[in-house]
Amino acid sequence: MDIRELLQAIQQGHKPDQETTVRLWDEGLIEVADVTNMQSPGREYIPTLLTAKGLRYLEGKFEESPSHVRSPSETTPVLPANPHRDRDKKKRWDVFISYASEDKEEIARPLAETLRKMGYEVWFDEFSLKLGDSLRRSIDRGLAESRYGVVILSKHFFAKHWPNQELNGLAAIEGEGEEVILPVWHGVAHADVVAYSPPLADKKAVSTKKGIVCVIEEIAAILNHPIAKASQSKLRQAGENPRTTISRQVTPSFVFVFGAPLGDNDSSTWIMLLLHYGPSTAYNCKVEFFDDDRRNIAHEWLVKHPNTPFPPAEIAGESQKHINIGEAGPEGSIGNFQWIPLDPNRQHYTVNITCREGVLAEKWEVTRVNGVLRTRISIEHGVRWIQRNPGLDPVVFRREDAEFAETPLATEPPKASPRKVHPGWKPNHRFIAPAAIIDSNGYVQVMAGVATPDGSTRTDFGCWDILTKHFGDVPH
Repeated sequence: MDIRELLQAIQQGHKPDQETTVRLWDEGLIEVADVTNMQSPGREYIPTLLTAKGLRYLEGKFEESPSHVRSPSETTPVLPANPHRDRDKKKRWDVFISYASEDKEEIARPLAETLRKMGYEVWFDEFSLKLGDSLRRSIDRGLAESRYGVVILSKHFFAKHWPNQELNGLAAIEGEGEEVILPVWHGVAHADVVAYSPPLADKKAVSTKKGIVCVIEEIAAILNHPIAKASQSKLRQAGENPRTTISRQVTPSFVFVFGAPLGDNDSSTWIMLLLHYGPSTAYNCKVEFFDDDRRNIAHEWLVKHPNTPFPPAEIAGESQKHINIGEAGPEGSIGNFQWIPLDPNRQHYTVNITCREGVLAEKWEVTRVNGVLRTRISIEHGVRWIQRNPGLDPVVFRREDAEFAETPLATEPPKASPRKVHPGWKPNHRFIAPAAIIDSNGYVQVMAGVATPDGSTRTDFGCWDILTKHFGDVPH
C-alpha cells in the first residue's frame, strides 16, 4: 500500500500498525492521539486526522513520497490535474516570511511556528531585514524558492527607510497571474501605510489587530488554494473544525494576577502583580479581579436576609477590582495593586481575563500549611473556546505546590485583627519567601528565597517562582 492509499485508508477510519503510524506522524502527514494505558510496555498512538501537509499530498501537491515512509519498490502515484502544480512543483517552501528583525519574537516566530505545526514548509530565519538590506532582492530570493511570501509591515519595517520604488514595487509583484505576496499589518493602520506607499496600502492585507488566529487563517486559505475548500471539507469529515486546528496551535498572550505578602511573609497586606503570559505582546486586556471569600460572605448574608437587595458595605469590604491594560509585553513589569485579604492564610480569587486573543478564566488559591504559604493557580480558555474545541484540554497554565491543601470559602469575617507590616526595606531583616517589598525608588522587589528549619535559605520555592519568571514562551 503506497502512502496515498494509506492516507485514504486513515480518512476512512482504518488504523495502520504502530511503526507506520509513527512514521507518518514524523513526516507531519497525520496527527495522532496517545492512547497508552498503564499496562502497555511502550507508547501507543492512533491516527486522528490528516494534517494540512497530508491533505496536500493526498490532493497531489507533492511529486515524491516522504523519504522515511516510501519503500524503494513503490512508485509515485498518478496525481490529479492541478493548475498550480507546474508552478509549485519546483518550489521547496510553501511560504517565506519577511520581517524587520525587531518583530522576530513578537509576531514573526509565532507565525512561523504555528504554520509549521499545521504542516506547511516555512522559510523563516533568513528573511530578517536589517537597515541597508535590499527589500526587492530579498523578496525575489524568497519567491524563487517559495510558493508565496508574507511580508510583515510594522513601524520597525518602515523605519528601515526603503526606497519608494521598492515599496511601490512590492504591491505589483505577481506570479503566474496571481498575487503571491500577502502583507500583514502589525501595529500600523491604513493611514500609516499610505504615508509610506499608497499602492501598498491598496493591496489586500490582514491585520494582527484581529488576532494571530485570523492572520493564520487568511494565510492558510491562500496556501491551500486551490484545494482549500476540499481540505476544510475533509477536516470536517474527520470531525475537526479547520479553525480549531489553527486556534489550538496558538499560545495566547495575556495578563494575569499573582501576588505575595507585602513587607513580610505574614503581612495582612498583599501586593498583587499584573504579570504577562505568552510569547508576544498582549493587547486590550481587561482584568476583572474578584475576592471569592468576600463575595461568598455577601452571598451568605443575602441568603439569611432575603428581603434586603444589597448587603451592607461593611459586611466584607471591597470584593473586586477592574483594570484595563492597552498593551503589555513579556519584557517588563506591567503594574500592581495592593489588596487586604479577608484571611491571609486562606485566600480564594477568580480573575476574568479578556484580551484581543480571547477570554480566559483564572482561579488562584493560597493556604498556609504548617506555617508555610502554599498556592495553586490555573488559567483556562473561556466557554466559546471550549465550544469551538470539543474534547481538547482548555487549560493554558496550571501550577500547584505539592503541599497545597484545599480550603472552603469563608462564610463570615475573621475575628482576628490584621497584622500590619512596614512595606519597605528593613535593616538586618531576614525575609521569608514569598514576600514583596517596595524599595526606595518605589519599585516592587520580590524575595526569591525561602527559609528552611535549619536556618539556611534556598531559592527554589515552589509555585512562587511565578513571581520571578516569565511563562508561555514558544519553545525554540
